[in-house]
Amino acid sequence: MGGGCWGSGWGGGFGKGGCWDGSGGKGGMGGMAGMGPQGLTGEIRYDAPMHAQMAAQMLNGSVLRGAMLAVGLDLQSQDGSKLWVAGISPGTSWKELKDHFAYVGQVAFASVK
Repeated sequence: MGGGCWGSGWGGGFGKGGCWDGSGGKGGMGGMAGMGPQGLTGEIRYDAPMHAQMAAQMLNGSVLRGAMLAVGLDLQSQDGSKLWVAGISPGTSWKELKDHFAYVGQVAFASVK
């Protein structure tokens, strides 16, 4: 998964915010730095890049299964249709994540890592 940022730049209410490089490195959140949400990470890809942009704004800070999600555009996405998701509650399925993001538009792919 590619990198991204949450918090102060996204208005997600996670305090200082921070960024992660998506490398999967040590630290429990795939190379995250700074303070941020705890939990699993995931990926969402939309059929239309416009929906990814809308979801990054509308669903950042939303709650799924009692966990507040941090959502941002994957800066390494060639077409802008891919999002990273952090703070996913353990036990959340890819289907639940997909259904949560389908509120904004047609989800082409969802995964929980």
